Amino acid sequence: MITATVTNSMAATTTTLALLSLCAIVSGLQFNGQNRFGNKLDDNVNSHDINKRSEKGSDVYSHLAALSGGSVIGSNKTDVDHASSITVAEAALTSPVTVMVTHVNAATSRDVTFSVDSALTLILVEVTGHVTKSSIELSDPTGVAIDTLAVDSAGALVYKIVKPTPGNWTLHFSDKLQYDVIVKGNSDVSFQSQFVKVNPVTGYDISVPGNPPAGTNLTLAIEVNGADKTQNITSVTLYTLNGDVIKSAVLTHVGRRGALYKAAMILPAQAIRIGITGEDNHGSPLTRVSGTAVSPETEISVTFHDTEGIIHPGRALILPYTVVNHGESGNFTITVTSESTTLHASTSPAVFSINKNDSYTSNVTVTTTTSTETAGNIQVTVTGPSGFTQFDTVLVTTTPVTRPDPGNSGTVGAPAVFVIMVTAALAIISKV
Repeated sequence: MITATVTNSMAATTTTLALLSLCAIVSGLQFNGQNRFGNKLDDNVNSHDINKRSEKGSDVYSHLAALSGGSVIGSNKTDVDHASSITVAEAALTSPVTVMVTHVNAATSRDVTFSVDSALTLILVEVTGHVTKSSIELSDPTGVAIDTLAVDSAGALVYKIVKPTPGNWTLHFSDKLQYDVIVKGNSDVSFQSQFVKVNPVTGYDISVPGNPPAGTNLTLAIEVNGADKTQNITSVTLYTLNGDVIKSAVLTHVGRRGALYKAAMILPAQAIRIGITGEDNHGSPLTRVSGTAVSPETEISVTFHDTEGIIHPGRALILPYTVVNHGESGNFTITVTSESTTLHASTSPAVFSINKNDSYTSNVTVTTTTSTETAGNIQVTVTGPSGFTQFDTVLVTTTPVTRPDPGNSGTVGAPAVFVIMVTAALAIISKV
């Protein structure tokens, strides 16, 4: 787990801290603990995620903290001691589990509800962001407000509750700011997971090493620790890093012991968290979420080249792209769409073949006849032989400019098209 404290000072000391934090993140992703499936607990979080195209230009600290189950705390120089004390608060978790991870969007009057079960002996409710303390309230299942703070800073609030009352707890936000919320606790009830697939030769399940593939049929095996403190574990849920639900599946009990479960899964092409839901021995809802994330590998990667260009109306802008096939050989189909009706995009051919581990490079041609300012995303979407789809996007902006025209003397006024790479298009890029 990575918790980075970022201050607003540009002094050399602060820069050093940031560099050390990054080194700690990279090292932490190679954690050498093993679960009972015989696999490293953090195999699915690796340094490959640092270089993903989808994260280019974004906050690398936030992304890596999310992958490893940590937090990024904004702070100033005078408040840094309070902000960093979140690590001291978490030291009280001798049997740490994660109950919930979510992102609170900027809106008014928002409530976040989470379940506390009888197997939790202590909980920490961590709220990070530009904290407005007076606008945040934590209430227990009876509606009583709780104000036992272990950390109280401008970048983080951490509520610490010993022997919390089982039931549904509520965090109420009355401001218009956004926050990240992680609920952690002490509990004997936890879980481990492993993706498996059928060996085509023997017909037996085999573990999927490293990052599991996206878009293929897999089985998710769940092993529950402390199963004697649960009545049943009923379902598994895949979440985004922000805590949004992607999909859920019913867990099927396996074997005679109440500790092993399985569910069929097709993983999306984005980083995910795994969560389980059930009941404790007293009938209270029980939830657990994996602290670290899983980063599925895609069958296809689609990448626009780093291109900048300027065109006048009636002239073509060429946007090269490359498709890499990490799956089986076969035919691939491609479509090109434009958000703007004044930006016309096309590519040819619409169907092409790529062998396994080979690549294909072509161009999207964009034209415009408009003389007014406009903008829109140009998206290229590729579908592989298995039906798996991946895409990438470029934002094209038309802006009137005055510049020398190579074909005429003097200057002319004309709209120009600037190409700006949008790096949030791809959720995952596979290893090449």
